[in-house]
Amino acid sequence: SEYEAGSSVYKAHIFTAPGTFTISSVGDYGNTVEYLIVAGGGGAGTGGGGGGGAGGMITGTTPTTPGNFAVSVGDGGRGTQQGDFLQTNGSPSSIAFPSTLTATGGGRGGNGANAPTPYEGTPGGSGGGHGMNANSSGNPDGVAGQGNQGGDAAAAGSTGAGGGGGASAAGEDGSSSPTDNAGDGGDGSPNVYAYGTSVVYAGGGGGGTNVVGQHGLGGSGGGGTAALNNSSVGTNGTAGTGGGGGGGWYDGNTNGGSGGSGIVVVRYKIGSTLTAKATGGAISFYGGKTIHTFTSSEVIVCISS
Repeated sequence: SEYEAGSSVYKAHIFTAPGTFTISSVGDYGNTVEYLIVAGGGGAGTGGGGGGGAGGMITGTTPTTPGNFAVSVGDGGRGTQQGDFLQTNGSPSSIAFPSTLTATGGGRGGNGANAPTPYEGTPGGSGGGHGMNANSSGNPDGVAGQGNQGGDAAAAGSTGAGGGGGASAAGEDGSSSPTDNAGDGGDGSPNVYAYGTSVVYAGGGGGGTNVVGQHGLGGSGGGGTAALNNSSVGTNGTAGTGGGGGGGWYDGNTNGGSGGSGIVVVRYKIGSTLTAKATGGAISFYGGKTIHTFTSSEVIVCISS
């Protein structure tokens, strides 16, 4: 996409599937690009399952040279389905600049005690939440600079599942007050690189429960909401955001949501919308300055100060 931001004009290359970012030459505004890399979110558990952790999210700037650079976009982790218990972490996203940049996939949520192990969430870009009644007070870690911890479920009874961690906040712990209260997923973080307007990425999935009204909500940035009752399922994380999946219901072991796929965005400046304050010659803009280029005798006239 191309858009204006202040006095600058940017072009953004948006990858929602693997591809190649090709630099044919360095432009008028230098060799630096800005990047956003979000990995796939983690899948959620069942049986009052923990929410999936958001995919790791990294942003920054890097110098580049002409060449072809492979881009990998991570898939969301698989949520637990009825009859099996195979939830997985999300997959990493990366771009192979001379120094490869990689975001780590989100951690999977644990199963609640009404389902077989694993009961604990795992570390990831952001950590997955522990399952309901997991009796584990440890919080699965996120990767420093990419995400946050998943929520715990510190007792063996009457404790809702933990929410998955998000890019800007940890997943909420499950609690027993009120009974079987599940944790919400951690919120994600906003970024403007794709379209020039703010989009929130990498929200954690909500934790599951056994009490109507106590399910965990998905964090902003694509986190899936946990199952509402025993006839519903945890929702998937939103594709292209790296959101974690929402946990499945305890009684009936309904499906945990799958994580949302990731995204990679590279943007760079291609122009300026500065207004010239004088006439004369060929006018261009570079580095915040106005340039008048003369190839023949002419008068430069100041039109404003």
